[in-house]
Amino acid sequence: DGSQFAFEWCDSVWLAPTQGGTATALQTGASKDVWPVFAPDGQRVAFQSDRDGGWKIFELNLADGKTRQVTFHSEGTRPYGWTADGASLLAVVVRDNNGGKSAERIALVPSAARGPEAVLFDCAGSEPSLSPDGTRVLFTVEGGDLYRKRMTGCNVSQVWLYDLAAKTFRCLVRRDTESRTPVWTPDG
Repeated sequence: DGSQFAFEWCDSVWLAPTQGGTATALQTGASKDVWPVFAPDGQRVAFQSDRDGGWKIFELNLADGKTRQVTFHSEGTRPYGWTADGASLLAVVVRDNNGGKSAERIALVPSAARGPEAVLFDCAGSEPSLSPDGTRVLFTVEGGDLYRKRMTGCNVSQVWLYDLAAKTFRCLVRRDTESRTPVWTPDG
């Protein structure tokens, strides 16, 4: 409903009111809890944590404060968003790499019960954003260190569009400098 937002600070996930006020840590401990994303119902927050020794997705129920593990693969998973119905998480997963540039793949991960992830396409991609109608994904390819300022050249990150039904790709933004973190407008 836009009344609060989640963020990470000092290896913890926090909530704060959008109108200003006091931020509250959702959990504290020895683990690193990062990359929070609200579920569409506003009652759950998914986040990446190393609390079991690897980077997995966990979900915190805001009503009862209970946390449950969503992913279990040892190579790692990071949440980026949810499907509109809240049944799956859009995530970047690290999987087997046959010597390519990156082992990161974009996948849909079931959130309600343990089940198989669905890798959307078998090529590297990061920073995915699912369209409001759930039919397309914006994502980035290439790119160097996120914190390298003013990077230029043939390996700068580009923004691409993937159509889930047609299974087609289209480059939307290719510049001489980095283009990152694409986000959909509410009207798609």
